[in-house]
Amino acid sequence: MKGSIYIPSDIIEEILYFIQNELTNKSDHLNNESSTLFNCLLVNRQWCKLVIPRLWRQPFLYVRKGNPKLISTFLTFLNDKSRRTLLSNGITLSSLHQNFHFYKFHRSQYRSNFNYASFLKHLHYDYMLSSIEEWCSYSNQSVGNAISLITNSLLKLFLDNNVKLMSLFVWPNHIHWTHYSSSRYMELVESEVSGLLSELKYLHIETHSKYPSARFFSKLSRIVNVKKFYLRTQLLGLMGFPNDLENEMARNISSLINSQTNLTSFTLSNSSRYTSDFIKSLSPNVHNIQNISLIETKIVEIDSWTILSNCINLQKLEIIKCAGLNVESIISFVSANWETLETILIENNQPIDVNNELEQWANKKRNMNNKNLL
Repeated sequence: MKGSIYIPSDIIEEILYFIQNELTNKSDHLNNESSTLFNCLLVNRQWCKLVIPRLWRQPFLYVRKGNPKLISTFLTFLNDKSRRTLLSNGITLSSLHQNFHFYKFHRSQYRSNFNYASFLKHLHYDYMLSSIEEWCSYSNQSVGNAISLITNSLLKLFLDNNVKLMSLFVWPNHIHWTHYSSSRYMELVESEVSGLLSELKYLHIETHSKYPSARFFSKLSRIVNVKKFYLRTQLLGLMGFPNDLENEMARNISSLINSQTNLTSFTLSNSSRYTSDFIKSLSPNVHNIQNISLIETKIVEIDSWTILSNCINLQKLEIIKCAGLNVESIISFVSANWETLETILIENNQPIDVNNELEQWANKKRNMNNKNLL
C-alpha cells in the first residue's frame, strides 16, 4: 500500500484561497464556506493546522443569530485574573468551573491544542454581542451586567494574545436584540482595549436607530486610521429623534471620516439627509482616494460633486441607484481631469436623464481608455 502523498503547505494555502474565492461568488456563500472549510479540517492533521486559523480569523461571521459555543470556547482561554473577576461578579463559566481551583488544576481538559483567540483578524462585533447574549441565556446568567463583563473579558483576551484587528464590522441593524444598549459599543473604544484597533485597515459601519451612539463615533475617530471605509446610514436624519440626536451623530460620523488620513476607498450607502456632509469630510483624502462607491444615496448638493471632482487619482467609481441628481451639478464633475480612472459603473440613478448623461460620459471615458491601451 502506497503512503499518503505529501502536499507542500503553500500549495494547500492556495487551494483554500481558491475555495473561499469561488464560494464567495455563490448565493448563501457563508454557509457554503463554513461547511466546506469544516470538511477540509478532516483531510489530515496538516490540513487541519492550516484551516483552523482561517476559520477562527473571523469566527463570528458565520453566526449572525449568535452562537454560545463560540463564547464558551473563548472563555476557556481567559487568564486567572479575568476568570476571578467573572466569578466574583456571579458569572459561572460552567457547572464544572464554579470551583476556580478545580479548573486551575484541570485546565488542560478544557483547552484545545489551538489558541483560537490569537487567530482573530476580522471582528463582526454585533454578531459577537449576539453570541454573548445567547451564551448568557444558555448558561442561565442574569443578563444585564453579564454581557458587559463578558464583552470586556473577551476584548482583553484578544489584546493579551497580541491580536491586531485588520477589519471591524459594526452592524446593529443586522441583529434582533433582546437586551440592546448603546453601552455595548463603548466597550470596544475604551482606552484599555483600544490597541486592538491600532492597525485596523477596513472599517464597516452601519447605523440603526440611535445605535451606535454619537459618543462611540467620537471616540473611534481618535483610535482608528483606516484605508477602506464602508458607511451605511439607513434612515439617519429621517427618524425625528429629539435633542438634536441625529445631527450630533452625523457630525461625529463626519469627524470620523475627516480624521482618516490614509483613506483609499470609500463607500457610502443609503445616505439621505447628510450625504453632502459625509462626502465633504473626504477633503483631507482627495489625493489618496482611489475607489468611491455611492449606492442608493441621495446626492443633491453641488458641493458633493465638487469634492468628488477633486479626487483626481480616482481609479474606480460606482454610482448606483442614487437619487437627487441634476445636470447642472455634474458639469464640473464630468469635466474634471480623470487620467487614472479605469472602472466606471453607472446604474439606475434618478432622474433618468442625468443617469443617461453620466452613462454617456462613462462610455466616452471607457473608449478613451481602450484607445490608450492600443
